[in-house]
Amino acid sequence: MAQTFHHQQDTAVEFEKLGVIAGFLTGLALALGYVYEPIVAAGLPEWAGMGAAIAAVAVCTRAGLAISRRFGHDAH
Repeated sequence: MAQTFHHQQDTAVEFEKLGVIAGFLTGLALALGYVYEPIVAAGLPEWAGMGAAIAAVAVCTRAGLAISRRFGHDAH
């Protein structure tokens, strides 16, 4: 019984790790291609582009975690 519980916890943690990594990488790609470059190209300060890029990565990472938790709980 305890072994099954630990296996379920390990599986949930693995889903969360995968979700965070996938969300971060997705956010990084979006931030560089669709957020930072257009802001800087529009003539806004570089710091504004960096701030928006960091926010995009954070949002995508959080979304990846939320989605992975959803799948992790549904897998049980």
